[in-house]
Amino acid sequence: MQYLEPPRKVYINRDDPIEIRAVEHDIKSRFIDFKFLGAINIIDLTYSTVRIYGTNPKRFSVFDELTIVDGKKGIARLELTDDFLIPGSAEYQLTISDSTGSHLTPLCLVKLIISESLVDTEAIQSSNKFTALDKALQKVDKINEIDVRSKENSNNIKEHDSFMRENRAKIGENKALTDKAFTDVKKTINDFKNEVHETSYYNYISNPNFDTGDYKNWELWDGTTSYSVQPDTSLSHSYSLKLQCSKRSQGITQTVKGLQYGKTYTFKAKLKVEEGTPGLMVRNDNQWDGSLFKVDQGYNKWVEVSLTFMAREGTMPVYIGNVSTSTVSTFWVSEVMLYEGSLDIPFIDNLKELYTRNFQVDKTGIVWGDGNGTYSNTNDKGELEYVTEGIYNKYVALKYIAAFSIPAGNPGTVNVKLPKEFTKRKNSLAWGVVPKGYYYNTSGNFFPFHVAVNVAGEAYEQDGYMYCPVEGYCRIQNGNNDGDVQPQSINGVLIALA
Repeated sequence: MQYLEPPRKVYINRDDPIEIRAVEHDIKSRFIDFKFLGAINIIDLTYSTVRIYGTNPKRFSVFDELTIVDGKKGIARLELTDDFLIPGSAEYQLTISDSTGSHLTPLCLVKLIISESLVDTEAIQSSNKFTALDKALQKVDKINEIDVRSKENSNNIKEHDSFMRENRAKIGENKALTDKAFTDVKKTINDFKNEVHETSYYNYISNPNFDTGDYKNWELWDGTTSYSVQPDTSLSHSYSLKLQCSKRSQGITQTVKGLQYGKTYTFKAKLKVEEGTPGLMVRNDNQWDGSLFKVDQGYNKWVEVSLTFMAREGTMPVYIGNVSTSTVSTFWVSEVMLYEGSLDIPFIDNLKELYTRNFQVDKTGIVWGDGNGTYSNTNDKGELEYVTEGIYNKYVALKYIAAFSIPAGNPGTVNVKLPKEFTKRKNSLAWGVVPKGYYYNTSGNFFPFHVAVNVAGEAYEQDGYMYCPVEGYCRIQNGNNDGDVQPQSINGVLIALA
């Protein structure tokens, strides 16, 4: 069920407010079309983005993006979500931007007047169809003697009028008991939730203190953002990130995974602001939730900026920077957290990571080194690598050196069998061969004519073992008769590393 309001005309240069009325909880049902008009023409919204910004009656910042219905006709559609449907009155501002960086703000404000819903979903209401009553009575053991048959009453209300009158008194008598039962259950649930939250908080943000000495696992929101990770122990950490943002949508971003739909989360960070009004923001199923640094929090000292939101998807980006202002903002960032729940808790690090400048452990593996580009690490195959100046070399775990003989031939061939442990490391196997000894004949005037030992192909697996194919030549020539060339056997040495 969807109710579409008649299109509201938005004149760019008129400041007449647009008033919209609705009722709380009317989610997924109320949609408003806005038609953007200039003095003499329709504003073409093709390739444009229309957003709405403001603060709802609960004092939460709301950022949302409208759907372009007909760009040529200048029509964009707003869905009234939970963030807007808060009882009370609030004013919001519409903005238009396009891919060229152009930004247009209508003078008029959108005023939302949200009425409080009279429907109390937690109360027990007796009704002709008994549906709400049945669900409540099933949860209270002490009033099971009231036999309510919802389906029968729904199909034949008139036949049960007398039953309704007889039980109305019992319902009144048991209402106090019902309320107390619900109160006790709710308290038990809340106590359990508090206990779980206190003992199992988890920070979803990776590298929240920039202890790697860089912004590992973060990305720049805009490539022109000025940033630097600098030594800073003012919060008892080794480093802090300093940002300077000169326009809207500049800062840093990180994609968070593993959130659960419908659950409440808190996103917060410590900021030390030198100038401007930076803030935090999450993009939650194409809806924007944000919170700004307030000037009265004070400049040049660490303060906390936070917001609470309900997850509408499991993976979402979070942002720190100029989320809704184009003024210059210069500030420091540290102790970034995203955790389940709405309670205000002290900072906790990401317990699945260990980051220092010289040693790092996370879900991708282990890295340790000098902090200046030379390091060792585990790769995605569980192998150890040594990296310097961008060149990767695998550590050798297995070494095998063996001598062998190749029978006479043109060429002679042999397959050298490696120890079984090489099979598990076949992907990193490296091997080669060289001749062994010197070849000549003492019973006549013969001398070496062609002596060589070569790799004859790629190593292959057979019956659980790795085999290295080798070929060899050992041909001697008669000094008195150059047509007398004789093949001989030859020895070689194989070296295998993995």
